[in-house]
Amino acid sequence: MIFAVLQPFTVDVSSTTPLSFSRGKIINGTTSFVITEGYANAFTTLPSAPPLFGQTVSTSIRLTPFPEIPAGLSVTFPATISASSGASLNTSSGADETVPRDDGSTNVVYEFLAALGSGTQVESFTMTATLTGSSSQTGVIDFQAALVPIGIAVPSADFPSTDIPRYWERLVPDSSLLPGLSGSVQLAFPFRIQSDATYTGIALTNPLSSIINVTFTPYDTAGNTLANPKTLTIPANGQISKLATDPGLFGPNFNLTSSGTIVAVGNTPVLPGFYLLGDISPGSRLDGATADMTTVSNWVWPTVFHQAPAPFTTFELFNPSASTAHVTLKLFDASGTQVLLPVALSIPPSGSVTQSIQQLFPSLILSSLSGGYVTGQSDTPVVARETFGNAFDSNVLPGQAAQTLTTFFWPHFASGAGYTTELTFINLDATPNVLANLTITLLDTNGNQIAQTALSLPQLGGQAIRTIGSLFPALDASKLTTGYVRIDVNPTYVGPFQFTPPVAGSLRFSAADGSGSAALPLATPALSDFVYSHVAESAVYYTGISMLNTNATAVSVSVEVFTATGTSVGTAALTLQPGQRVAQLLHELIPATAGQSGGWIHIVSDQPILSFSLFASYNGLSLGAIPPQNIGS
Repeated sequence: MIFAVLQPFTVDVSSTTPLSFSRGKIINGTTSFVITEGYANAFTTLPSAPPLFGQTVSTSIRLTPFPEIPAGLSVTFPATISASSGASLNTSSGADETVPRDDGSTNVVYEFLAALGSGTQVESFTMTATLTGSSSQTGVIDFQAALVPIGIAVPSADFPSTDIPRYWERLVPDSSLLPGLSGSVQLAFPFRIQSDATYTGIALTNPLSSIINVTFTPYDTAGNTLANPKTLTIPANGQISKLATDPGLFGPNFNLTSSGTIVAVGNTPVLPGFYLLGDISPGSRLDGATADMTTVSNWVWPTVFHQAPAPFTTFELFNPSASTAHVTLKLFDASGTQVLLPVALSIPPSGSVTQSIQQLFPSLILSSLSGGYVTGQSDTPVVARETFGNAFDSNVLPGQAAQTLTTFFWPHFASGAGYTTELTFINLDATPNVLANLTITLLDTNGNQIAQTALSLPQLGGQAIRTIGSLFPALDASKLTTGYVRIDVNPTYVGPFQFTPPVAGSLRFSAADGSGSAALPLATPALSDFVYSHVAESAVYYTGISMLNTNATAVSVSVEVFTATGTSVGTAALTLQPGQRVAQLLHELIPATAGQSGGWIHIVSDQPILSFSLFASYNGLSLGAIPPQNIGS
């Protein structure tokens, strides 16, 4: 008669940080966990008198790392682990074990050696493991622990028992069903009040080989929660894309009374995400940005939009800190002269401000400005974005810090045949009589020069707004010219000292009538391991990718697309020569993506490259440019 069923051992991971790695670096190289007998004499050493439960060999514990240890990494276990009683667990070899071995095996078996009194006390063993090496992947290594022998029909060298099994081995879930790496990432998604007739689309990517949980909390402009937090699970190598008003998120009654910010917190060290804001009706204006929680204390919004019909410029601020942020905004015209008095704002913790330029500066007559921009300063770092456009389309740009780089690149321009590309530059140097002298070069897909010109930015905050067509009038306006742009900021002198003036700016490309426009900041980082968090390849929308190699040597690039559930759709391998650019629709790179809606794009290169992605409608009315999001080291 069976009178009790007891667990043979327990594992305590309450103080454990798992072995983890990310894109060439070891994040956590040492871990430990405690294995404890489930009851006295659960572990036995043979021979014993009499043998317990038909067991014919000593108790052993088998540790198996999973998922598979990536190439370039190895895990080492110590030869002996001792309990306070004097009992020990010893590797089968009697030496430290490093896996994977040459034959690919990763099991490590410890054999129990009892001490006097082992049979009357519960013993505990602190297992340790050390991770070494390097891998281009990101992930975590867990362990499966099994008590053996289990009794098997066909004996093996490791487990020779064919007696009645003392224990039944149960497989733990696959690593893809276990939570991802420890850590935390926060993202900020702005949303508008429903009466603005806009929708908020949210996309997040999980590039890890295990699931992650993400909790969404919406805050109104005062920093109060608008709804209960919602936790969603993203599959391994998967993605979620939802409208904020979807039943699976906050439902159709969300944001009825206030705009604000949705904060997403993921239990992971890496969580790319972006958002799209679009018109519910007529559905033409569409743009978005990455949702990372990058904060700034001093910044510039480079655009005050003027182009009819119904031009608008809206500024968004979110305060992620625990203290009130005190913000000062200043409006300047294209000459760098301050217009009107500064505006002071107080933003509570988790609060936000979303106001148009006319709300912030009520006495402003927009037609009195030629160009224009706004600077911001905050005593507490804030997330800053601007949205601008007209009745046709909208654009999103982050608040930019001054850049003192000598060279900038934009990976794409289009001019002529109904398309225009507009360049905006601002000289942010505060030294009198110092011009920012730029050399602007157009290059074709293979890096050959198309045309070159010079442009000087006025001193003390002067702004220049030029189209490619106006800078290069020799280009045939009836023909489409595409390629990429290089901007060199020429050194200048103050007395005997040479320096590079700080600048800010943006690029905006659109149809000539202003519809379908999209904007990018002056500087985007060159990356070697990055993602785009959404795929839209349908009869209505397309996804395009531009990639530029600014290195002196050729670059190997791999593009892989995944479904929302984490299945690989296909890959493309490219070699970009020095100065070469590729700009293609996603289904041209990977034909299997045709018709795909949802999922994400993973791009890896052996040297950093510049890139951005476009989401657009085939009718030309909607266009959004999304910068890449880094997931590498």
